[in-house]
Amino acid sequence: MMLLSIKRSYNPFRTTSDTTYGYAENTYDALGRVTAVATSDGSSVGTSYSGNTVTVTDQASKQRKSVTDALGRLKTVYEPDSGGTLNVNTDYTYDVLNNLLTVSQGSQTRTFSYDNLSRLTQAVNPESGTVSYGYDPNGNLTSKVDPRTTSGSNWTTSYAYDDLNRITSRTYSNDGGVTAPVYFYYDSQSLPSGAPSYTRGSSIGRLVAVTYGSSSSNGTYRAYDKLGRVTEQWQRTDTTNYEIDAAYDLANGMTSQTYPGDGTARRSVSYSFDAAGRMSSLSTSAVTYNVGSFAAASVSSVSYAAQGGIASQTLGNGLVHAIGYNTRLQPTSIQLGSSGATMSLSYTYGTSSTNNGNITSIAYSGGGTSFTQDFTYDNLNRLATAQEQSGSSWTQTNGYDRYGNRTITAGVGSGTAPTFSSTTNRITTSGYSYDAAGNLTVDPSHAYTYDAENKILKLDTVLAYAYDGEGKRVRKYVGENTRFVYGIGGELLAEYNGSTNAITKEYLYGASGLTAVIDPTNGTEYLTPDHLGSPRVVTNSSATVTQRRDFMPFGEEVTSGAGRSSGSGWSSVSAPRQKFTGYERDSESGLDFAQARDFGSSVGRFSSRSLQYSCRLVKP
Repeated sequence: MMLLSIKRSYNPFRTTSDTTYGYAENTYDALGRVTAVATSDGSSVGTSYSGNTVTVTDQASKQRKSVTDALGRLKTVYEPDSGGTLNVNTDYTYDVLNNLLTVSQGSQTRTFSYDNLSRLTQAVNPESGTVSYGYDPNGNLTSKVDPRTTSGSNWTTSYAYDDLNRITSRTYSNDGGVTAPVYFYYDSQSLPSGAPSYTRGSSIGRLVAVTYGSSSSNGTYRAYDKLGRVTEQWQRTDTTNYEIDAAYDLANGMTSQTYPGDGTARRSVSYSFDAAGRMSSLSTSAVTYNVGSFAAASVSSVSYAAQGGIASQTLGNGLVHAIGYNTRLQPTSIQLGSSGATMSLSYTYGTSSTNNGNITSIAYSGGGTSFTQDFTYDNLNRLATAQEQSGSSWTQTNGYDRYGNRTITAGVGSGTAPTFSSTTNRITTSGYSYDAAGNLTVDPSHAYTYDAENKILKLDTVLAYAYDGEGKRVRKYVGENTRFVYGIGGELLAEYNGSTNAITKEYLYGASGLTAVIDPTNGTEYLTPDHLGSPRVVTNSSATVTQRRDFMPFGEEVTSGAGRSSGSGWSSVSAPRQKFTGYERDSESGLDFAQARDFGSSVGRFSSRSLQYSCRLVKP
């Protein structure tokens, strides 16, 4: 059999005049190994081989060297120091069954242990300490033991399964009762008392409900059609039921989603699709609720570039949102309005031959304001400097320790400049504290209490948030009293007053993600995001700019300098609350709610450790 090597691969294209038309061309050595990948913009990635050592040089001449053992397993990775020398190593070891045993970086070592079936039984990480896992004879995860303790006993998460190895419960012990147990229901199983009454449809073999709390019916309930699509979903929060309904076409595209409303009326959003099954439009009429009128909204004429990225769409206020791409399929422009009159973002990635994917400058214009932000990177492609040129509004110079912890060594508006432990990667600056699991419990502004899933429950000493059995935040008690209701796909659909149950806000999602926010005071507000998903300009139904937003690289909001003025829309208004990368910014804490955990833009770090198999229905 002849082995064929790919010589050239092309981007998807309609005509060769497409701005995205381009290719990557491979060069091979005598052994058939790739030695170079050259793209049509003139850049190239080179790969050299020396025995079991492979060195990769990217388009900007930055290198990385990897060494494998006799069995082909990654043994050592050498990365460049500040001078570009490849002498910063990360080492890996394995057992005879190829399970990863250790990862060593400088003075830090991460260790992993396994049972005779190669199932992970213990993980020791500098940030989170020791976590242990147990299994049943079928290989299902049955327990996770946390390093946190109460009266000397470790916090433990226990998992139970039915005869079909489907999870039926997730319960917690030794956590002081702060984490609600979670229960799972399938097929035609009896639901807890108080559950909404609905027809489950084709529910055999399907998850029909996930509840949380002891003897509680709070949770999410679902009905299915014969193709296994969710047609009806009920969210029960604080014993109040919220119904969401959906319809589909024969290609599985969701053609409509009906929101919960308030008992007197409900919003229905209709979606259309092109021949490739991509959303081409959405529309919804105005709805009158008890609290007042919620306006209509729409997006039409959604078109796509050849590779599938959005090329343009027309918002309900008539403004056209357009995105341009280069031959590497990187966004080069994002515009709103005719020729970007409302907002224009232009992206540069260095010269064509040195384009390794890092953005080197962003030029902004709109509302009589224009500025350029320049960026440089270190030898590991981490952001080294960021500076706004016009008006010198802000600048940042970042340094990093051996383990990637970011220290801000200079800058205006540079946030906090913390110091870190070389043992745990935790912030050691005065005013910061952590629990045994690596969650930030105290910072200079607040104290935080976490549940067993590492989600914030209390802010200072006050109950702040509640979560459902699937990890979604359904209640906020501080700063505002709000219930959050989610759609079929897990997206936030609506907000309600937690005391009166009056609807306060609705959200619409299009091809570009969150597209519009509707409330009785501001009407329909359309959000236009940048390349990270951060809303950069908000326009109302009359195409008037109501807000302009900008963010430093790690999320601090910029509201002044370089000609920014309140008259052209620049402000620190908290609504809509979706800000950096689209995360909800909580005004009460200053943190960005990122669903699984919270992000602090002032330090550029998440406040809790990453999840380790804690709430996923999978085995580690």
